[in-house]
Amino acid sequence: MKKRIIIGLVAITTIISACSKAETIPPSDKPAEASTVASTEAPAVSASVATVESTDTASIEEKSDLVEELLSETGADKDDVLFSQTGDFDVDGIEEAFVLLERTASESSDSADNAVAKLWYVTAQECTEIFNYLGFTDGVAEMVDTFDVGGKTYISVNEIFTTNVISHLYYVEDGACKESAISGLGYFFKPDDVDDYAISISDYDALYEYEEGKESEAMELGHTYKNYYFYYDESLGDFKEYVGTAASEEELANVCGFDLAEEIRSEGYQVDEIIKRENGIYTINYSKIEKDDSGLIDITRMNAMFYEKTHSFILPRADEENTWQNSNFDGKYVLSVSGE
Repeated sequence: MKKRIIIGLVAITTIISACSKAETIPPSDKPAEASTVASTEAPAVSASVATVESTDTASIEEKSDLVEELLSETGADKDDVLFSQTGDFDVDGIEEAFVLLERTASESSDSADNAVAKLWYVTAQECTEIFNYLGFTDGVAEMVDTFDVGGKTYISVNEIFTTNVISHLYYVEDGACKESAISGLGYFFKPDDVDDYAISISDYDALYEYEEGKESEAMELGHTYKNYYFYYDESLGDFKEYVGTAASEEELANVCGFDLAEEIRSEGYQVDEIIKRENGIYTINYSKIEKDDSGLIDITRMNAMFYEKTHSFILPRADEENTWQNSNFDGKYVLSVSGE
């Protein structure tokens, strides 16, 4: 299991740290032709809820009968198994399995979709295809997480692209496979510095650029990775976002113990918005406007996050001094990414 991830393909070395400094990279939803994915270790998740066994292709001979059942059902070979997770995911005494099968060349040519692999949910009664995997397959076995919460085990299948990772979260309830409401938003992980779960959202919003008088034609540039926070809602039976609300400069000053908004302005920035969330995180969106001789206007967007519980700033890189300047994840935070 991983603490945060680094996509070692081409441009990403910062998704881990909450995905840090901006990059001016054109967005891409399709994987490039690369074959190496680097990763770092992520926080271990308690195994007190369910026992889930993970295997890779090297130990396919030791896989459960459920995996063998899927191979028989699909006609796939053991070498087609990219990873499998078996166990009692909903603690009902019955074993289930999640298996990612690589597509063969003939299957890919005969299909209208672009999937390079298929995720299957397997029980003694069914083999159900639940997800088309479009990302890189090399290293994918190391990119699967499990999270024990709410009396069940979530499996997070991380779809790896050149400059992004998307987590697809599934769980089992009453013997049925269900997809989490927050599945597919971004990279889901358990941070070290906050007592919650987080999703790193990939965006292109560090720089807002337009010609004077042509703001309607403005471009947003600069790749950013920003963390949004979630918790497990017992009544909902799933994860839910800490949706932001507006906060005043006075409220922020009372929480920080000093006038942070005024300090940001004193360094030549304008304070655009202050957002608070119920987990005690305050986000300050600020920016700097610059205009060159040709009339081109650049608005550089930045942010800082203050955590009331620890009375400190949340940093993209933990080894830096804890200041609001170093708390910048780049870009502009919004109130919600989950549609709530």
